Amino acid sequence: MLADNIACAYEITKLMWANVGDKYKFSEAAVVKALGRLERLHYVERVPPTNYWGLPIEEDSTSKRTKYYQLSEQGRHIFKQEIEWLADVVSEGRYRLGQGEKPEFPDIDIARLIP
Repeated sequence: MLADNIACAYEITKLMWANVGDKYKFSEAAVVKALGRLERLHYVERVPPTNYWGLPIEEDSTSKRTKYYQLSEQGRHIFKQEIEWLADVVSEGRYRLGQGEKPEFPDIDIARLIP
């Protein structure tokens, strides 16, 4: 969600709930805590709230408490690396299952991915 947008913890939580359904249980507080860790790592950054058109929203009692986030430049770089790595893992998996061509990258040790 933060790849191209600005969002608050509640919006991120709602999207995550919609995508995982009952498969995983987590609270908005867990998302807030994770965003705090990501902010300390400089992967996300706080931004002022804006409306649909990107114009600043006048601050009221609610918007002063709500923190909005977006990916930082470092976060975008890490996100891009993770997406590329995941695509490589999927390609390798398809190849090993006989459902794809041999990928053009070094072998991936899939065993390290399994806890």
